[in-house]
Amino acid sequence: MVESVFCVALVGGLVVVSLDTLGASTTAQRHAGDRALGLLLASSAMSEIMNQSYEEIALTAASGIEVLGIRLAQPYLEDEEVYNEWQQSVQVEMVNPADLSNERFLSTGVKRITVTVTRHGIVMAALVAVKTGDNQGGVLAID
Repeated sequence: MVESVFCVALVGGLVVVSLDTLGASTTAQRHAGDRALGLLLASSAMSEIMNQSYEEIALTAASGIEVLGIRLAQPYLEDEEVYNEWQQSVQVEMVNPADLSNERFLSTGVKRITVTVTRHGIVMAALVAVKTGDNQGGVLAID
């Protein structure tokens, strides 16, 4: 009798541990998927912004789907409610050509564009690009 009670307690404990492990694995997979989707949304927004000419990229901060006077294409997501959980923000700043981290208020011929994608207030992806007056520029991914 004591042995059977001990075995039931042992098996029950192992079931609880295995379910906790399964839950942790599922959560980790969901977070990885969220980060991948966030990067996709940020890349899409950055691509549309970088396709504009230097002069068209306004020096304003914007958030949501309408950014810098253009309507960003809404990516295909099956569930509209899921899409509403995501937010994009764009920040455009004039920077010093010699030091891209140094913001300037006068025209320098170089604009730093930062696209940030969040879900429930948590940053899932951020991209930084530099656009110059000669239409050269590059995109950096920031984790």
